Amino acid sequence: MTTRPTPSPGDPLSPHSSRAAKEHVSLAAVLLTGAAVLVLWIVSFALSYAPLGATALPVALVIAAAKAALVALFFMELARSTLSLKLTILSAITLLVILIGFMVGDVATRGRPPLIVPGGGGGGTAPLQRP
Repeated sequence: MTTRPTPSPGDPLSPHSSRAAKEHVSLAAVLLTGAAVLVLWIVSFALSYAPLGATALPVALVIAAAKAALVALFFMELARSTLSLKLTILSAITLLVILIGFMVGDVATRGRPPLIVPGGGGGGTAPLQRP
C-alpha cells in the first residue's frame, strides 16, 4: 500500500494554497454589497413608474450593469481572482460588445422593408409602393 505525500502549505498544487482560502471576505463587505444591490433594485423598480421617455432603456441598462458588476466583483469574488481569470472575463465581455455592435450596425444600415398588405389581393404578398 502506497501513501501519497502530503503537500506542504506553500505547494501550488495544495488544495489549501488558493488565495480564497487565505483571505476571507468580511461580513461587512458582503452586507454592504448586498445592500447596494438591493438599493439599485429599488431604484430600478421606482424608475419603472417614472415617465422617462426615451431615456428609460439606457437608465435601466446602466442600473442593470451596475448590479451585474457588483455581483460579479464581490459575490463571485472576481475582484480577488487571478489575472488570467480577469482577462478571460474581460475578453468575453469584449466579444459580447463587439457582437452587439455588429448587430446594431446591421439593423441600422438595412433598407426599409416593403409594405405588405395583410389579406390584400394576390395572397397578400405583393409589396405596395410607398408614397
